[in-house]
Amino acid sequence: MLAHFEQQSLDDENLKIDISDDDGQSRNLLKILNQTFSLSKIEPFDAYHLSFFAMLPLEDVQFNDLVDWFGEEHRSVSRTTLTNVINNLHAKGLIERQGNQITMHKVLRDSIIYQERTEDLPFLSQLHNVWRLILVLKKGADHNLHLALRFLKFGEAILKVIDEPHRKTIYQPLLQLENEVLHIYNWIGKDNTSLKWKNLFERAESHLDPTDPLLGLISNNFGIALAADGNIDQAFEYFEKAVSILSLHKEIIPKLFISICNLCHLFVQQKKMDRFRECFDNLENLRKKHNVYDDVSISIQCQVLALANYELANFPKAIELFKLAINLHKELPPENRNDAFLMHYYTKIG
Repeated sequence: MLAHFEQQSLDDENLKIDISDDDGQSRNLLKILNQTFSLSKIEPFDAYHLSFFAMLPLEDVQFNDLVDWFGEEHRSVSRTTLTNVINNLHAKGLIERQGNQITMHKVLRDSIIYQERTEDLPFLSQLHNVWRLILVLKKGADHNLHLALRFLKFGEAILKVIDEPHRKTIYQPLLQLENEVLHIYNWIGKDNTSLKWKNLFERAESHLDPTDPLLGLISNNFGIALAADGNIDQAFEYFEKAVSILSLHKEIIPKLFISICNLCHLFVQQKKMDRFRECFDNLENLRKKHNVYDDVSISIQCQVLALANYELANFPKAIELFKLAINLHKELPPENRNDAFLMHYYTKIG
């Protein structure tokens, strides 16, 4: 039975499980499930939220996580709305709330997921919720790693629930969600992510326009994973792809600067100092051209120059530049900082 749930084959004619009803009549289990519980027979507002809760991990879903999911600017409204929704569904026996923890019975969850997957436009109703999760994961990865780690489990759960055969309706947002999840894996140093990145890049490349900025971001992050695994030549290839794509999008110019920094760093690692100087000069010229000096890439750029001096055994200059990277980071507007970088700079100077 569970295998049929997981394989989305509850309507398989070979699944002939019968149960006797109160009158002693034998009835097919699938028909009983359909007649007993169907999203189509529930108020749309309730069905929408049940589908949302069904995408979440079975355990460790906290009320405050759900409130923060929808952003600090909507905290008050989210708290009121979610309180009313959860209390209503709890009263109907569809979810359970014990203090701050929200749970749903696995069989009910699997039934809801099954029904969503068989819709003409599967999971389209959850687009807003997926998008809000992307925003909170992106905010966490860019500025607050603790926040990213707190919401990582939700991204993992949704990607598992909305698997590849059922993604067509909201394919691009799920590519972006997967990029954010794997990007956090890069941050925490999770092992063996290169194959996951390769799989994501290939799917993104076949689905997105060749100049789509998301493809550039995925390419950069794939390069980071490859470099961490020691696949330097392949990392070059994907950093160069990232630079080529991101250079077309002025609205995310700091992301371009970070990709160029990554490329410059590889030249330092391979002791190709002439190529490094060419790469670094290009970065300097672009920064002057766009007059961007208040983003996190400015301290990353300084760190790359420090690493180059370290490689040349110019240790006093390297230390000076690491200290400068720390100070530049501290001078950034709070909304532009990522203190994971700051910890990295302190580690290097140590």
